[in-house]
Amino acid sequence: MKAQLFGVLASIVFIFFFALIFRSDPTPRRVPAIKYIPVPAECPSVEKPRTPVDQNDRFRVVPLNFINVNFKNRSYGQYKLPTGKPIDLTLAGGDYEYNFKGGDLGWFHLRDIFFADVTGDDTPEAIVFLWHIQCGVSCDGGSGLFYVYRKQGDRLEEIWRYETGSNDTSCGLKAATIMNTQIVLQMFGHCRQNDFEVYGSPKSQTADQTILSFQFNGKRFVKVGTQFISSPPANVENYEPQISIIQ
Repeated sequence: MKAQLFGVLASIVFIFFFALIFRSDPTPRRVPAIKYIPVPAECPSVEKPRTPVDQNDRFRVVPLNFINVNFKNRSYGQYKLPTGKPIDLTLAGGDYEYNFKGGDLGWFHLRDIFFADVTGDDTPEAIVFLWHIQCGVSCDGGSGLFYVYRKQGDRLEEIWRYETGSNDTSCGLKAATIMNTQIVLQMFGHCRQNDFEVYGSPKSQTADQTILSFQFNGKRFVKVGTQFISSPPANVENYEPQISIIQ
């Protein structure tokens, strides 16, 4: 009996120690919670940088009366170069280059074409803007050359032509404003008619400003006013002239 009792006690003690050694961890393991980020029904769009609106775009639309006129490939009549040599200014693809003996070197380039009623007849006219660069020892900054045409049947009638000076010398174009039957040119320098005066300022350094006003008289545009504005010399090299059409 003693031996059996001792055996039972020994078995109980063995089972107890075995349970202590191999028991499982009673503390439950914590599983990290998963955070769900709600997805919107529509993803927000990224706003693209806005392109500046050109207020003159609506005046570049070709009206029916000019639909058959190719301003990039046509003659603009006779033009007299600074040396007095006459040329037939005929654009091909919007350009005309010349290189003659005696220092006549340069080119013309079609910068822009606008269509607006500038005569008050409720029919749009064509305002052609050329850029003329002349070269000698070096090239000037370029001068603005304007033509205004109205359509008479199948014929183009030139009702205005004007060329400014250049920024490298004097009387370069600062701005042009076309409003109803009036054209206003603002130029750098002190300018009288086409006799552009230079006061010995360094290249591209121009003092003062000149405002010329032109009015349509029923047949042509004629000059009706000249205004001089005093201003200190300023560097106008590579200045980009501003063209505004107000209607």
